[in-house]
Amino acid sequence: MSLADPKPGVFPDWHGLITACLSHEEHLSPREREFIGSIRSRATITDRQRAWLDKIATEAPGRDLDTLKEALSARLEELAEGLLGAPNADTRRRREWRWGSKGSMALVIEDYGGRARGDFFTHEGGRGGGILDLVMHGRSCGLGDAIRFAKHWLGWDTPGYAPCPISEDVLAARAAKRERQQREAEEDAAKRVALARRLHAESVPVAGTVAESYLVEARGIPSPADVWPESVRYHEPSRSLLLVATTTGGDVQAVQRVYLDAKARKIGEAELEARRLPAVKQTNGVSDGAVVRLPGVTKGPVLAAEGPETGLSVWASTGYETWIALGSFRRLTPPAGRPLVICRDDDRRHAPADAALRRAVADWTRGGHAILIASPWENRRFDKSDFNDAIQEAGAAAVRDRIERTINPGRVLNRRQPIAAVRQALDVAVSDFFEVAKGWDERDEESRHELPPVHAIRVDVGAGKTRAAYRYAARRLEAMRTAGDKRVIVFSVPTHKLADEQAQLFNSIAAERGSRLTAQVWRGMSAPDPDHADARDPAIADKLKTKMCRNLEAVAAAREAGVDVQQAACRKKEKGKDPVCCPFYAECGYQKQRRAKADLWIVPHDLLFLSKPTALGEVALLIVDESCWADGLEGANGRPSGIAVDDLRKPDRILTAEGVQLKIETDRLHYLRARLLDCLHGQEDGPLQREAMHGDLDHANAGEAHKLEWRRLIDPDLHPGLSEQERKERARSAKGNAQIMRIARIWSAVMALLRDGGPQVSGWLALASEPDEDGRMARVLHIKGRRDVRKGWQVPTLLLDATMDVQLVRPYWPQVELTAELLAEAPHQHVRQIVDRALSKSMIEPMDDAEAEARPDIAKRRRKNLRTVHAILCREARRYAPGRVLIVAQKRVKEALPGFGPLPANVELAHHNAVAGRDEWGPQPDRDGIRALIVVGRTAPSPGAVHRLAEALMGSAVEKLAGGWYERGDAVRERLAGQADAIEAERHPDIIAEAIRWQICEGELLQIIGRGRGVNRTVENPLDVLVMTDVPVPTPVAETIAFTDLDPTPQDLMMAAGGIILRNARHAATSFPELWPSHKAAEHAFARSRLPQTCKDNTFIYSDGGVCRSVAYQLAGARAHHAQALFDPITCADPESWLANKLGPLAWFEIEPLQPEPQLDPPSPPSLEPTMKPEMLPAGRVMRVPPDWIFPTITDEETAIMPISGLWRVYRPGKPPKTVQEAPTAWKAVQGHEEPFLPTPMGTILQLARLQPFQGHRL
Repeated sequence: MSLADPKPGVFPDWHGLITACLSHEEHLSPREREFIGSIRSRATITDRQRAWLDKIATEAPGRDLDTLKEALSARLEELAEGLLGAPNADTRRRREWRWGSKGSMALVIEDYGGRARGDFFTHEGGRGGGILDLVMHGRSCGLGDAIRFAKHWLGWDTPGYAPCPISEDVLAARAAKRERQQREAEEDAAKRVALARRLHAESVPVAGTVAESYLVEARGIPSPADVWPESVRYHEPSRSLLLVATTTGGDVQAVQRVYLDAKARKIGEAELEARRLPAVKQTNGVSDGAVVRLPGVTKGPVLAAEGPETGLSVWASTGYETWIALGSFRRLTPPAGRPLVICRDDDRRHAPADAALRRAVADWTRGGHAILIASPWENRRFDKSDFNDAIQEAGAAAVRDRIERTINPGRVLNRRQPIAAVRQALDVAVSDFFEVAKGWDERDEESRHELPPVHAIRVDVGAGKTRAAYRYAARRLEAMRTAGDKRVIVFSVPTHKLADEQAQLFNSIAAERGSRLTAQVWRGMSAPDPDHADARDPAIADKLKTKMCRNLEAVAAAREAGVDVQQAACRKKEKGKDPVCCPFYAECGYQKQRRAKADLWIVPHDLLFLSKPTALGEVALLIVDESCWADGLEGANGRPSGIAVDDLRKPDRILTAEGVQLKIETDRLHYLRARLLDCLHGQEDGPLQREAMHGDLDHANAGEAHKLEWRRLIDPDLHPGLSEQERKERARSAKGNAQIMRIARIWSAVMALLRDGGPQVSGWLALASEPDEDGRMARVLHIKGRRDVRKGWQVPTLLLDATMDVQLVRPYWPQVELTAELLAEAPHQHVRQIVDRALSKSMIEPMDDAEAEARPDIAKRRRKNLRTVHAILCREARRYAPGRVLIVAQKRVKEALPGFGPLPANVELAHHNAVAGRDEWGPQPDRDGIRALIVVGRTAPSPGAVHRLAEALMGSAVEKLAGGWYERGDAVRERLAGQADAIEAERHPDIIAEAIRWQICEGELLQIIGRGRGVNRTVENPLDVLVMTDVPVPTPVAETIAFTDLDPTPQDLMMAAGGIILRNARHAATSFPELWPSHKAAEHAFARSRLPQTCKDNTFIYSDGGVCRSVAYQLAGARAHHAQALFDPITCADPESWLANKLGPLAWFEIEPLQPEPQLDPPSPPSLEPTMKPEMLPAGRVMRVPPDWIFPTITDEETAIMPISGLWRVYRPGKPPKTVQEAPTAWKAVQGHEEPFLPTPMGTILQLARLQPFQGHRL
């Protein structure tokens, strides 16, 4: 019905609607009261007036939805049966009713495990929610219809109508039916329990029976030293192993029989049919509330298993008390005060049992139980094997080790130390290196053939490894200069930006020491020239700035030809002639750099794998800061390089400088190539096999071929004096040199494959079939490789890295020795981590237009997920305003975030793989560090990418993974105080491949978290970290959360999208169509939101460093209502224009004035003694501090009031988290520290003794 075109009509019931509206007058707005008064005496009303009246009558009593929900909850059972029919009979006495043949529809009748009465979920439809969602599901309607039905069902729509829509006879009949069904269920249960007890009475101890033979011989379960448990018996009449399940009081309630044949094996199909048995295993009795109990250690963990063979295997291997569930784990009730270890089967990927177990663990954890999960294998097999398979394959000791690793995962963790102790140990380790290096001198005759010492130190980010190395380098250089030693020390770093920062650091250290030592940065020819005028112009992109070399085309030609760049492009001096120089020689930044003098040079990692520039001078020591192992690899990234196999058949010649063919050498090269082709002919696509390299080809003649290939190089006689045309013509004569160098690399790889002790399968050479220029398939030989550290750099070397793994640097420095591994405590860094989402690229990375068009559903899902992440980030960042917040995400995600709405002004963005070594986010004497750091997602390289890196590094092929992705294996999540959780995570079975995967994924997360310098924080400048990925980060985690705990509310979504929050759902849907396609969708979202709908409650959550303002407005038009909104003046500077643009013309608009701050006496300085009574201090974790909180004087002996505006999430030991809304009585404190503390108004910390929470607080 259109409200724009009123039609006169007669509505016989409209006076009743007026009466219904006036019965809820307290919920009516002034305009609604005025409207009802104007039509009360009329005989007729228009369609538009009737529609508005109907809307008022519908919404008025439901505006307090909590009251409506409470009324429905009071009659939940009646409502559920009316909507869904009678539940399954066997679930009536439980706290959860179920419907369907498999119980796929569940309704919570009694609160438990964080679930409230009225919550429901249906697995068939994949939906759930609260009690109004139940009505919507049962009636297949929207929220508005559900509210109207609920009010009608409760009798709220007719004044004076008693809330009893069903007659007494019907209710009595239903009650009688329920009693009859309950009685029948109890009688049936009694019969089943009686049968179980009879079978138990007929059984005998298992010792000496065929059942014991089955357990020991067929199942490999060791016999107990004493006797078998009383719950493990033998039932001779049915020739079965009998397991007895008892209640906590010891009453027999169920049994399970495993039917056996005469040879002590499970019966086969033929005997099963002959004996007319229903299954190999049969359960009798009532298994709910009963388990098979295997006695063991009465303190410590309790093991739980689903099958008797699995349970007996872990019990016999460990001696721990064990429970065997005769059915699903979900039926277990965890023991009070003891950890429960779930000994799970290795089910297939995405098996329903996995999802059921995750839900059960979540419920138990919310209930305060400690739950651990043990798997049979270190790396998941996903083959439905179990711990009995493990005991048969590896023995009881292996099973015991698997259980112990789950119970005590902390034993694999390195012990962390206070930062002061770490710095002292670091100082010793660096000092030791310089002492060892001092005793080694390559100029000494006896040391000439010795490998120089190489020390590696792994030390946490922020511990000061770089500064320590520079301090000792300055000391060493001073001693060298005093002794007349002119050699230099070289530092190697990943980027020029970091090199510039370190040069300033060393020069400041030298100045502090009163020495004249200087440091310079060595830049490559294609790097921007820092001395040019455009270097300091931020408007010019780096790729457009003037480069160190002004003639890069000549340099490229020289490199392509494989000749010396300095001679061919820069300056060439021939005997008896004047030098010929590049026309840019005088102004060239690279040549100025060659003429510069320094005591310490800082170079990029790449330079270590090239010839050392002679201008650097002789190197005494090399210090490598940050990881460098990937910089020496070739062909491991991007499109693989290689040659066509047919290129080896070409009649290439070896010529003299005069162009005369050397026939003997040429014929020998052709012969060796033919032998290689013979070996390649018999191989399929894939890495080259050592065993296929037959005939005369061996390591020696492969080396001979390598030398012959290099002799084919043609010297194009390039020099700086050539014109551009001459240079191109001469370079064209040597255009085959690049191919010659590639073929020479192939022979180097063949040499490595055929050397003594070489790999069985090459990691550097692989055959493939690819289309050629004509589209025909041709065989190609792909090449990867590893460059060695060149001779000029082979000096005493110190490797410093926060993610140091000597396995990855040993191929470059075989003599490397790990001399220290130093991990620091960070007591003032608080890490939260989600544990149920990876937030991978496939979940949130935006797609380009072509991809989105090809896969619109996936593009839509990713965009929705990224919008959710954006809202979470905005909300979290605003909580710390005006403190700086660093957000690090994947590069494309970072670039897409501003498109979903303006980020808060206190946010700084960076992306993965672009933060290592950067120090602008840590605290410094002249500036504060970031207040919080949020990591979004992780860098997860594909197995193929990891394989290419591992093969290039080691030279041996890595076997492809059977499933196409990583396996799941044992991992630990480090917690506070040296504790850890045993978890599963992605793992690669190959040691080197796993080390590389870890470096790229977990190692990068460690680098990101280290940017905040958590080890350097104090009580005055703590750091909060939110890790939005489930990868186990290698740093202590204080708090683990589910991704749904961060779910944005409608308020969060609106504030993130536009900097404004609208209370009216219809207005919200109109203003934010990308969030809600209709006003019904918006109403539904508002109703489901658990946050209050008033603006004032959210003022300080959404303030962006200032204070959010409330506005009142009304749209133009006769039917418009008064509405409210909340806006952030920084993000939404002109809310009036914003509202008019989104909703249309405004009748009026008013910004509500700010409330004046209360006049309080200035607070006293904090005392070292507690100012509260000890019993009044609760233990919990503070999530945020609003900008206007007040710490008052405490006068009440029983409670203390701390007036705080906003929402708090309070955590208490052993209790589920609780959200505290507007909180004049809310408390905040900190859990996880040795001494709880409270922030004071001055920003200092009031130290308090560690106390137990006082249960009388109102939270």
